[in-house]
Amino acid sequence: MKFKFSKNNKNLLSVIGFSILFFIFIFLENVLIDNLFEIRAEYDQKNSVFNDQKQKISQLKMYENNKNTKNLVENLELFLKDKKISYTIDGALFLFNNLAPGKLIEILNYIQLNNIEPNEIKISGNESTLNLTIEVTT
Repeated sequence: MKFKFSKNNKNLLSVIGFSILFFIFIFLENVLIDNLFEIRAEYDQKNSVFNDQKQKISQLKMYENNKNTKNLVENLELFLKDKKISYTIDGALFLFNNLAPGKLIEILNYIQLNNIEPNEIKISGNESTLNLTIEVTT
């Protein structure tokens, strides 16, 4: 039994076939979009956890830096006494008068190498003797 499709039947089958392919394409597209939204939600959640951990680490570092500031100032005083550099302290200010340029460089290098972050540094004087003021918050 041979059945011949008429032109209308062929057109109908081709329209049905394209419709089925179109609906399959739309279904697959929706599945992919849903997966992308799930992946993005997981990423946002992991990113949030990462940012929280990063903030906690930053807070711990800040706490550690604040804790070590007093030790750094005490170490600076020990360094100055060891190098026999005369200074006076006025609150949070270290005052150096009639300082030789070599001693100035030693002090500034020590401050830089030991990560002491002064609020303000003032240098005044002439080529042979200098005055230095360092404000450090303890």
